[in-house]
Amino acid sequence: MNELILTTFNTLEEKANQLNGTMNEAIQNQSEITDELYQKIKELVAYLKVDMTNAIGVQITYIDNDGD
Repeated sequence: MNELILTTFNTLEEKANQLNGTMNEAIQNQSEITDELYQKIKELVAYLKVDMTNAIGVQITYIDNDGD
């Protein structure tokens, strides 16, 4: 899993380095690359939320405890 996450980070960096100008200009003029970036970021979020937390043994709970 480590390699998959690192590969995804590297792909994101490569794609981001291909962009020219501001992000708004890139979205208008390089939509294919920005769309790929968006999809890769979504993949990375899933890897980080599920696979990485499982790999390092972190348990995420969604229970709100405000201390009262």
